[in-house]
Amino acid sequence: MITPAPDRRSPQRQKQDEQIASEPPLAPLALPPDKTPLSIEAHLGRQRRSLPAARITTRMGPTLLAEVERQLLVDLAHYGVSQRSLKIDWSDACGEGHCTHYLDGNLLEDLSGLWVIGPQGEALAEGWLDFVHGGEDLPLFVFWLFLRICFNGEWKEVKSEPVIPQHVWDRLPDQSKTACTKEGAYDARWSTDPKVRKWKLRLTP
Repeated sequence: MITPAPDRRSPQRQKQDEQIASEPPLAPLALPPDKTPLSIEAHLGRQRRSLPAARITTRMGPTLLAEVERQLLVDLAHYGVSQRSLKIDWSDACGEGHCTHYLDGNLLEDLSGLWVIGPQGEALAEGWLDFVHGGEDLPLFVFWLFLRICFNGEWKEVKSEPVIPQHVWDRLPDQSKTACTKEGAYDARWSTDPKVRKWKLRLTP
């Protein structure tokens, strides 16, 4: 038999908790007809967790970190931001659960909450890092899964669909595209991407 833990709440906290528990549930939000409601798990993201920036960069190692930052800035140029002296700020990074090992086994995880900082310390972009790998000896392709950019003082969302960008897909070798179709593998998360589904149909005899 489990012994209940002692209730150490103050009388004020007990009264507040009882008041909250007695309130009627909130009505569902009125969504537009073309929107689909999400569960709280889907909204927050599977295995979402904040990690100290030092831990994130340390477990990548200097070589992988440099390569990831290089690819992110190259991908950022596709959306019109290509200034010199741009830096990636990892301070608000949050792990999202898609992991791989690359360059001597160092760990890379998709991360939300990345910022791109300009030479004057100004925030120029914010988004979510993701990648296509496939494991083993296949190349690593890093890109922005979600991205918003500050244009003339106004923030604009430029990448909002959770799919592989077309300009990245076009660069993938056939082996990497095939790796995205395999469930339970490194890049199984992309198996529902329309481009991946179309590629999988090509592989079906």
